[in-house]
Amino acid sequence: MKADTLILESRSAAKTEAIGRDLAKNLTAGDAILLYGDLGAGKSVLARGIIQALPGGENRTVPSPTYVYIRHHPTRPQVHHLDLYRLPKNFDPQDLGLEELVDSESVTIVEWAERLEEGLFPRFTRVRLEILNEDRRRIHIQKG
Repeated sequence: MKADTLILESRSAAKTEAIGRDLAKNLTAGDAILLYGDLGAGKSVLARGIIQALPGGENRTVPSPTYVYIRHHPTRPQVHHLDLYRLPKNFDPQDLGLEELVDSESVTIVEWAERLEEGLFPRFTRVRLEILNEDRRRIHIQKG
């Protein structure tokens, strides 16, 4: 990762959620958060923290969109939460209509962002979650 990457450590799901809440403080409509990391690294936990920190997301249940690919949350700004893990190998993520989600009215959070082509989102933050052990995660945050 580049030198301008912020590196944080989390020792619990609650801390990972708190890091998500901190990320939400600087989000504006049109931003995208691109999440990378192995299965179980905490991508959905971080996304939950972001969504619950936005106006309208307080105490909101934030299930992972793993089986439906996209969940929409009526926060301010609205959040499109995508999980691309279960896309079939030959499936083009663009067939989900992602171009329609890239707008100045909403925030997009993408789990398994490596399944997307670079350049889809003009304003984005990459967040890579690295598993250190059962409880510890190293979280790399880099503005695009």
